[in-house]
Amino acid sequence: MNLTVATWNCADGFAKKRPFLAEMDADIICIQELRESAFALEAPNWPHATFAKSDTARGLAIFSRIPLTPFPMRYRKTDRAYIALQNDNFVILGAWVKPAENYVTPSQRVFRQFFRKLDRPAVILGDLNQNAVFDPARKVGLFKDTEKMMRKADLRSLYHHDTGHAFGQEAPTHWLTFSEKRPYHLDYIWASHAFKLTRFELFPTDPWLTARRSDHLPMRASLSLHRDAATTAK
Repeated sequence: MNLTVATWNCADGFAKKRPFLAEMDADIICIQELRESAFALEAPNWPHATFAKSDTARGLAIFSRIPLTPFPMRYRKTDRAYIALQNDNFVILGAWVKPAENYVTPSQRVFRQFFRKLDRPAVILGDLNQNAVFDPARKVGLFKDTEKMMRKADLRSLYHHDTGHAFGQEAPTHWLTFSEKRPYHLDYIWASHAFKLTRFELFPTDPWLTARRSDHLPMRASLSLHRDAATTAK
């Protein structure tokens, strides 16, 4: 089977930004920082749509052209927003990570639970709000532990797989408050090795950033999966 997934932190205002989903052109799109009222406007256009509230007015959504059902997970209120969905072939986890203890520790708690239950190939995508460049200033909540966890579960970052860039040496996906002096790589698509990557795209700054659609860029991955593929996650 072939699958195209995309992720974008829309930075609010999704009611006016919904037409941009057509440019993302994916079977499954994960959107962060949208309001439930804006989600309700777009949801009828998709065979499957799920919204997860956060502890703010904004949350997380997954829009899918593929039938999906919930994958059993339990979250703390401080974990911010996650959506886990499945079909017979794969599981997908959308994430919008914000700090409780810090940005990293709550997500690692969710990932550990996810991997314990995982029994097939997986995709994890969203705004993880973490990067290796922040590790030297921290004692806990380290990105290197997230990366190790993904690797142990047989997932790789598709941006890094495609570009060959090392962690901490990426092109930015986010410019905090549109500042050229504050660029960071915070958005990710991770996928099991059972998926073959056929194309990866980090969307261009023009018009996504220059037209101020968001201070995050979307990314998209086209994947193929053999139906008999199995995950090695433990």
